[in-house]
Amino acid sequence: PGPAPATASAAGWRAFAGGVLGGPLIALLFGALCAHAWVGMRDIVLDYIQPRGLRLAVLSLIAVVLLGVLVRVLLSLATVALAA
Repeated sequence: PGPAPATASAAGWRAFAGGVLGGPLIALLFGALCAHAWVGMRDIVLDYIQPRGLRLAVLSLIAVVLLGVLVRVLLSLATVALAA
């Protein structure tokens, strides 16, 4: 089928993520993904969980997990950018 694209290797992805355009694009992608996940999960929780205390606890847990994912991605991108 021909040679694989340059980003198919770990080194290629590192170079892309550490680049001027790649890092912000990846951060934007994961930010949009986390926002989309938050809206979907929030709607599900508001529709199906009625007790307010449990609803608050579940929404807080979801928010912490999604923020943790976003922080982890941003720290990984910073590490790659600083190593380049």
